[in-house]
Amino acid sequence: MAYQPQFVPPSQPVPPSAPGYSPPLGGYAQPPAGYAPGSIEYQHGYPTVPQPTTYVVQRPPGPQRPAVVAMSASMTVTASALWVCALALGWLLAAALQTRLQADQDFDGQVLILLNRFSARLLDGLAIPLFGLPAVAFVAAFLLLSGRRWAQVLYTVLGAATVGWLVWWLHDRWAWAAAPIGYVVISVAILWTPAAVRWFGRTRP
Repeated sequence: MAYQPQFVPPSQPVPPSAPGYSPPLGGYAQPPAGYAPGSIEYQHGYPTVPQPTTYVVQRPPGPQRPAVVAMSASMTVTASALWVCALALGWLLAAALQTRLQADQDFDGQVLILLNRFSARLLDGLAIPLFGLPAVAFVAAFLLLSGRRWAQVLYTVLGAATVGWLVWWLHDRWAWAAAPIGYVVISVAILWTPAAVRWFGRTRP
């Protein structure tokens, strides 16, 4: 009995059912023990090379920053910015009113005297602590967020210097000095709570 010719493209494997097909030498590859025959898929071509596994090393989470540190920084930044802006605006208005009132001969001179005294005291050196201390405190408040021990000490020393200067400047006007002194004392005192002290001491100085 003659076999019918089979026309199969070279790229297509000869099916086992085709006439004249002979199994490969050594037989068919057997699946490993424990696997079902239909669970292994054979793919033609080169075997795939397993890719190396990538491991992501995560840093352990650090201690959480206490809320009192952010509170102290926010209090200082807000008060310093408001004070500097208000003082600068007041100085500009005083200078503008001086120029306007000096040209008006019919206006009462008492207001002009007060404006001249205000500007003269600022020009005599009072502007240095009034602008300098809030500006330095503004920067020191942001340094607190670094968690360094020296930032805590610097902020405390700056607060003590501010309170001392206020006591010297407003020694005869305690009603005016009570509010700013209390504000500064509170913003510094909350930095020395046990949680804040532990947080500042967790890193190198």
